[in-house]
Amino acid sequence: MEIRRLMQDACAGEEPDEAAVIALYSSAASEFALDDFVAATKEILNLEAPKNPLESVVMEILGDVLERASNEDDGAEELFSLLMNNGRPKEIIIALDEALGNLSHKTTSDSLQDEEDNDATKLCLLVHGYSLVLPRMVPRRVKAEETVDSTLTAIRTAANVFFVRSAEPQEAEAYISSTIQLLSNAMGCFEAFEQFYPRQATPISRRLDLSGVESARQVLQKALLLSDSFGDSIQRRLTSVESASQEDAVPSFILLAHDSRHILSPESLEKTMAATLTCLISGLLADEALAWVLRFLHSGSRTIAEDVACSLSSALVQVASLSSDPVIRQVAFQCLTDLLLRTSPALSRQLLEELVVECPFPQMRTAAVSLLRTLLLAALESEESSPLASPDCLPLMSAILKHDPPDALQQPFSVMSEARGSVRLVDALGLYYIVLIRDSENRTGVRGPAYGDMVKEAFIDPLKSALARWEAEQNGESNELALELFSIRNALERVDSALAKLRPQSSE
Repeated sequence: MEIRRLMQDACAGEEPDEAAVIALYSSAASEFALDDFVAATKEILNLEAPKNPLESVVMEILGDVLERASNEDDGAEELFSLLMNNGRPKEIIIALDEALGNLSHKTTSDSLQDEEDNDATKLCLLVHGYSLVLPRMVPRRVKAEETVDSTLTAIRTAANVFFVRSAEPQEAEAYISSTIQLLSNAMGCFEAFEQFYPRQATPISRRLDLSGVESARQVLQKALLLSDSFGDSIQRRLTSVESASQEDAVPSFILLAHDSRHILSPESLEKTMAATLTCLISGLLADEALAWVLRFLHSGSRTIAEDVACSLSSALVQVASLSSDPVIRQVAFQCLTDLLLRTSPALSRQLLEELVVECPFPQMRTAAVSLLRTLLLAALESEESSPLASPDCLPLMSAILKHDPPDALQQPFSVMSEARGSVRLVDALGLYYIVLIRDSENRTGVRGPAYGDMVKEAFIDPLKSALARWEAEQNGESNELALELFSIRNALERVDSALAKLRPQSSE
């Protein structure tokens, strides 16, 4: 209670009293009352109008907190994390760099280690600190990837010096655990996406500076080799992810996602399903989850349990629709496509129907048009029986070849364009055209006169009337809208041309 009152007094002014906070920390540390100091600090931080008593004291107390945390003093490790999350990022990086440099110098200059030293624990805490504070850095004069690269170099130097002298398995595992969590931010899912889809990854790579990715990749490979040398294996990692708590499973999950050296067994995805879904839906390690899913789907395994496919499909749809990162959205959508291509034809059709008809995300309903095209063409090219290469496909086609909402064509074209309705129209017409051309045996029934008449009456003729009105309304007002209208007209003309070529065949 006394510490809580003193902390409130220290934060009573417009700004926290830095000297009072430092003195209060020193008193708490000497009296083995860091737990109380942490509780009082969190209470201040959780106020409706919070003040930050830790913001300006990092440089003064970090060294002592690090020492106490490495000795497992009560409350010290939690206080360390509070400092990383609430101190000024620039000052924290300076303090961490200084502590890392001191640790490297100490392990180099000491001829023999004191049995009571906890250098491995300190190194892991420092890496954990970097992983917390680097995402909060705002790049100014120095690029973010340069900061990450220099940090990784310093960590690697310290680790090489330390592990040459002391290579206890538990210490190595602790180092790997903390390092790979830092690396996960730099690696992401791009490496796996680049491996399996190099052409699609090329335009993304132009928008990304991959020097940080390459640096992280090199360090991660060394971490994997070090992990292997202590008897780690892919089966052990799978067991760890399957049975450990979420926090404890993170390091093994990251290693699984980025280790492309092993052949995955058919049950690998099922064993890690809980962790994969949690990472995808929460956004925690979504990159790693996507990389892991990509690796499994391209591992040659064709056996995906129905419940696994359904759960994974739902999570991927959510990520592809709602993620703020365009690269994440693209990779998630590619994972969804690969997943549906590798599930049973009947289940693929069921999941497609949910996307086309029931999906609550408008952008995914639009994207589902290209997804249906991909799966339908694959079914037509396959000798295997599939409901997508049969009249069972027509209800899905009809759900796309309709105007949604029904009064959509009555809106001004600028409104439709803003809602990306023009994109959906062009995609729908493109789907209809490609199936007309490619389904030469009319396995789907899309070439049948009755179905053609229905599409013409319900979709094409109303669109032609609306298009004529929209073009008349433009009067050269917007080049962008004029280009969208041209795309719609061009798509309509292609469909008309395909239907005209089929008409003699239909009448015979």
